[in-house]
Amino acid sequence: MAFISITGGYVGYYNTRNADWTDTRHHSNYCLSCFQSRNSRLSTIHKVLPSSSVRSNTRRLCVTCAYRRPPRRNLIPLKPTPKTRLLAFLPYFMPLLDGVVYGRFVFAKYPIISAFIFYPLQPLLIIYRGIPFLPFILFAMLFYFIVRNEKVDNFIRFNTMQAILIDLVLIIPQMFLHATSASGAIPAVVVESLCSLVFYAIMVTTAYVLLCVFRGSKPDQVPIISEASEAQLKQFF
Repeated sequence: MAFISITGGYVGYYNTRNADWTDTRHHSNYCLSCFQSRNSRLSTIHKVLPSSSVRSNTRRLCVTCAYRRPPRRNLIPLKPTPKTRLLAFLPYFMPLLDGVVYGRFVFAKYPIISAFIFYPLQPLLIIYRGIPFLPFILFAMLFYFIVRNEKVDNFIRFNTMQAILIDLVLIIPQMFLHATSASGAIPAVVVESLCSLVFYAIMVTTAYVLLCVFRGSKPDQVPIISEASEAQLKQFF
């Protein structure tokens, strides 16, 4: 019959005929185990006295089942690495570049905002708007190679999906403005207010996401869009 010490983690053999314990000094990943070689049924021995060849602080008990020590798991989730945080924020440049065009009225009124927001993004905006079908290509690549790729970190996948949904939401005011500007049915004041509202919403969302991502926390408090992003990820996996 074989036993394993519950404190030292060493395998030993107990001979029921000679009442002798032989310690093999072999480390095991199991905490407690007991079996009987001749009988398939497990037998219970309440206490086994340690012999002189084993340390006195080693206590051996026998149970009727084998239990494997579970791996230690950190209950506190690990923070994303700086590289992961950077990669998680990069997809937000798509809605940022699509939303900065709505700030033309704000830039005209407040040139200081234009100096801090529009001019730093102008080179990227020229490339983003100048290459045909580049927004659609980026959208397809981010969706198929990152969002639907389970090998990518979930923190990156969530932020990528959320950036895609924010960019898709921006199509609604764009289509509305294109449809109404041709006919001239909406006054210029309403168009200016709508464009400024969309611009401020994008700037506030980008600032919130930037703060959360670089702190290592999940930006899941964007109304409606965050819930939709989680639902999309659960749908794929």
